[in-house]
Amino acid sequence: MEFSLTEDEKCRPIKEIVEFPPRDILVPHYFYRNLLYISPKDLNFNNRPGSARNIAVKIQFMAGEEEHAALPVIFGKSSCPEFTSEAYTAVTYHNKSPDFYDEFKVKLPAVLGDQHHILFTFYHISCQKKNEEKTIETPVGYTWLPVYRDGSLQTGEHSLPVMMERPPSNYPYITANIQLPGTKWVDNHKGLFTVCMEAISSVHAQDKQIDCFFNLCKMVEEGNIPARIGEANMEGELKKAMADLLNCNAEPLVRFLPVLLDRLISLLVWPPTLAGQLVNIAQACFETIGTIVNRVSGLLEDKNDQHGRNSILLSYVAFQSTLPHPDDSPPTPVGPQHPHHPPPPSSVPTHRKYSRSSSNPDLGLDVDAEIGGIFARGLDRTNSMRTGSNYENLITLQRSSGRKLTHEEVALQWVVSNGKGRDMALANSW
Repeated sequence: MEFSLTEDEKCRPIKEIVEFPPRDILVPHYFYRNLLYISPKDLNFNNRPGSARNIAVKIQFMAGEEEHAALPVIFGKSSCPEFTSEAYTAVTYHNKSPDFYDEFKVKLPAVLGDQHHILFTFYHISCQKKNEEKTIETPVGYTWLPVYRDGSLQTGEHSLPVMMERPPSNYPYITANIQLPGTKWVDNHKGLFTVCMEAISSVHAQDKQIDCFFNLCKMVEEGNIPARIGEANMEGELKKAMADLLNCNAEPLVRFLPVLLDRLISLLVWPPTLAGQLVNIAQACFETIGTIVNRVSGLLEDKNDQHGRNSILLSYVAFQSTLPHPDDSPPTPVGPQHPHHPPPPSSVPTHRKYSRSSSNPDLGLDVDAEIGGIFARGLDRTNSMRTGSNYENLITLQRSSGRKLTHEEVALQWVVSNGKGRDMALANSW
């Protein structure tokens, strides 16, 4: 829950509440939202030596291992700054196995890397300050949780072991479940601290099949193919990822429907080039698009009109689709990213010239340049009726340079398709 104030100081504050619905809400993302909720649950220090009874937990969202790497992305409580770099749970008095009831809301950075993690520091709080004590807070344990691994957010419930000393260097790149040599852990490295992570994000799908497909697309666009896959096997991996999209959960499928269809259309018209050869995935893209359209029409049957046209898909076609234009250049590999500048999220195409989000500049590049490019090439609503030499020159240019119009490629795949893929396309031909 969050209170927001408008520019008018006399206006009443607005209370924004995010719902955690018990059932799936099948509506695409129409605006940017990238939030993480951290809920500590319980801690067991019964077997920890020393005095650790009045326990509080400090939570920091870290972009590195240094203390100054704590990012001010935690929403503050009432009468506090809007964002803070650290937050504390309530102190549990005289209890070595406390339960926690606090929830912390984090504004996730648009771009995440392996160095981002949540650092938990456990303190014993002295109720009566002694003369020899400089502070009332004594650290009694540390643990951490990576935020982003293998292209996915690490959401869900986690049981973490607790280290007695501050973590060693380069600890963000491993998990706390790995017992490093020369480190001291409470109760022989058992899972003692339970924390729940839940995200509401229009950037991260939080679905295994969709995340895998987005990550493979990002690898191809960046030209950074892992050795475990290899360029020779990338075509098969992409086709398998497209086939697996049919098994994804209903809610993330509908939530990320515009991005998924944009990616598939882009691969259909601009197949990637690996080892000097075009990847032959156009037919797989065409069949996957038809199957996704069929599944969405079935999931949202109440939104179909008398002709079977789905309103969500109609909105995508009319307002959201980003079709490849012949004047644009196909995405080319950009090489590995600098370690201090991680690549954009896998759900955001790296070749797009403008932002998918008008509310977060981190996700886009130069909107003015894109608008300038549109006006430079002109707006022509009669393109489909051209019959002169200019139109013929355009077609010649497209064929000679490998550029294709979207409708031409769709028509080609419709002609060459067969079997179940053709039947699916015909059933959803509207």
